[in-house]
Amino acid sequence: MWPFFACFCWSAACYVSTGHLHMVWFFERQTDLLVCEIRHDVEHAAYEFEVASPGAPPTTQSFSSPTELIDSYLRMQSQLRAQGWRPRASDIAVLE
Repeated sequence: MWPFFACFCWSAACYVSTGHLHMVWFFERQTDLLVCEIRHDVEHAAYEFEVASPGAPPTTQSFSSPTELIDSYLRMQSQLRAQGWRPRASDIAVLE
């Protein structure tokens, strides 16, 4: 499954924690920052896609298949770009 995450690595940070793979994207629009995170729970074969918008609680979607996850991410990415969000241009520190 790791190659799927690697193919989307622009303006993102990849990290691994116990039993989970994470991919985080940062989008910016003017001074606002939006964070998208994909998590793969290896033990439970589950996928989550979370979006944290400025001034709103995060929204999390769960998926049982990587295909559903990818479709959802690509739809969200398209919506965000249409709303003026762009991948963060500055350097991003690796998450610990």
